[in-house]
Amino acid sequence: MPIPKLSLIHWTALVGAALLGAALGGLGLALIDALGGHRPTPGWLVVAGLGLGGLAAGLGAWFAHQRFHRRRRYPDPARGLALVALARACALAGAGLAGLYLALAGADLPHWAVEAARQQAGRSFAVVVAALVLMAGGKLLERECRIDHGDRRPSPDDDFEPGKEGRRR
Repeated sequence: MPIPKLSLIHWTALVGAALLGAALGGLGLALIDALGGHRPTPGWLVVAGLGLGGLAAGLGAWFAHQRFHRRRRYPDPARGLALVALARACALAGAGLAGLYLALAGADLPHWAVEAARQQAGRSFAVVVAALVLMAGGKLLERECRIDHGDRRPSPDDDFEPGKEGRRR
């Protein structure tokens, strides 16, 4: 029985998530303006949280590379699938948030002469960069979770038999 393979998330899905985020950001801004409210200014905690999340995903990718590809210690299927799900969630969330905050920053650009608009746009651009770090960390983690069983060599403590992938004695 062949081992089922998951393909990597395609870049069009990331672009779609960014466009959806930008559309939702634009609709949110239109709703806020129609109701006479003021636009939210993203805090530095958002920037720090997204950046740390991206760095954690990148660190997870490095650990996955060391464990799966260098030491050839493979995870059980449930843990591997959980890592892939986490990686895809990070990549899609990062792309969507980047699109959303890019729309928020773009709405403030026409009012660049005003100090408050300049501060909002600057923070929004910082969130865009942090969200792109999250997306990149998620993509790296997803890439490192791929295991090609065709070139797998047995380790001393593994009961792997060539030609019988996916079966254990």
